[in-house]
Amino acid sequence: MRKTQMNDKLYMKVLNAIDKFFNSDFYIATFALCVFLSWFWECEYIAVGVAIISLCYMFLTQQYLDRLIPIAIMICAMVDNNMRHRLSMSKLVVLICLLLVVVGCAVYHFLKVHKKSERKLKSSTLFLGFLTASIAGFLGGIGYEGQTIGLSLMVGGCGLAFLGLYLLLYKCTDDKSKDTVVKSIIALCFIIVAEVMVALIRSGDALALIASKWMSLGWAITNSVASVLAIGIPLCFYMASKHKFQLGYMFSATLFLLFIFLTNCRSMMLAGAVVYCICIVLSFIKLNRWQSLINVAVLIVVGLIAYCTIFDEMFSRFIKYGLDGTGREEIYVTYWQKFKENKVFGIGFYTDYELSITDGMVRAHNTILQVFVSTGIIGAILFIPYFVQRFKTMLTKLSWFKVFVIVSYLAYAVYGLVDCAFISSYKLIIMYLLLFALESDIIYQVDRKKIKKDESLDTSEIDDGADATKEVLTSNEAKTKEANNTSAKNKKADNKINI
Repeated sequence: MRKTQMNDKLYMKVLNAIDKFFNSDFYIATFALCVFLSWFWECEYIAVGVAIISLCYMFLTQQYLDRLIPIAIMICAMVDNNMRHRLSMSKLVVLICLLLVVVGCAVYHFLKVHKKSERKLKSSTLFLGFLTASIAGFLGGIGYEGQTIGLSLMVGGCGLAFLGLYLLLYKCTDDKSKDTVVKSIIALCFIIVAEVMVALIRSGDALALIASKWMSLGWAITNSVASVLAIGIPLCFYMASKHKFQLGYMFSATLFLLFIFLTNCRSMMLAGAVVYCICIVLSFIKLNRWQSLINVAVLIVVGLIAYCTIFDEMFSRFIKYGLDGTGREEIYVTYWQKFKENKVFGIGFYTDYELSITDGMVRAHNTILQVFVSTGIIGAILFIPYFVQRFKTMLTKLSWFKVFVIVSYLAYAVYGLVDCAFISSYKLIIMYLLLFALESDIIYQVDRKKIKKDESLDTSEIDDGADATKEVLTSNEAKTKEANNTSAKNKKADNKINI
């Protein structure tokens, strides 16, 4: 009997330890390490296996589904340059079977574990925009030569998948999810730093690779990873504001800025430097000033070292091209002409085999032009709620968290002016989840006001009750005094009669 009780206690301790780890920052760091090792060893089984186990455990045991966030943000970074050559039908079948197991666990979650959420869909500030954007994806390219039903379903299906992810998180997470989004993006930035370092070492001539700007990590090229690092810089400063020791996160932001310069991406070098400067100004307002000064001193030292050693390589494209678009003008003219020829529904997203010989992807290198050329006027109208709700969510109930996220969005917006921010799935996931984090912050602020209001009402009720009790006591005391006075008068009268 005692042995059974001891085993039960040990079992419960193990379960509690697993649950505590799963809901801690150590899990995010561990998953990031697994993703990096998958990329490093070119073994996708590591990250996929951990992701499948995590999803099944989450659906079977957890009330909240915020562990979806690190998986959605980081899983893409496991794709190396040779992964496409390792794909086979048998691997895809196994993956589909594993995903069906995850779906089964999800069904169990909603039948047995899930508690009804108080969040109503009609209160969502983002749902309508995400929905109309998905519809625009379905309709884009209708009637254009080369556009097929399969392509329409693929693009629209991606939009619906993003919408489904948003709905899951909106209904099944708590107020802690916004910090989970931030930490996951920072973890992705560290994966990028590690992968870039490995790529430079493996190249045999790191300086030549930096100067050539031909670095590819498999899942992303230099421009893409630079944009993610720029998005991560303000988020580091936000996390620093939540801790007494802030230098760790500040140094992380400085590290990300350095690696932006190692990518030799001119637009992000400029945008990253501007974003970092804004964050430095904010750090002197919101953060510890002495720690901010130390961070600035470290930045100056690192900058001087880089200037003396690899300046020519880092700025080789600036030296060669200045701010010239390197072919962007021709791309803009070509796609604007295609839009004028297909104004209603555009040409779709995977129909251009003239400029994109390998995959046919329409890369307009500008978000606004991408919307018009890929989805036409109808799609542009459908995207209006998406952009309106995005900016409304950013600017409603401003907080320090929102200020730093808006600075992150500034980096993303600059990237979208000159590159393909709008058709990159992992960057869209990052932006969708950042918007969800902003919405969570609004919900948290509203809930906190309600709690304070309820507490003040309870306090006032207690005060009213105390006042009523005092009045009752006062009236009782008055009655008692009156009775005592009456009895004293009666006694005096009796004494007089006796005399």
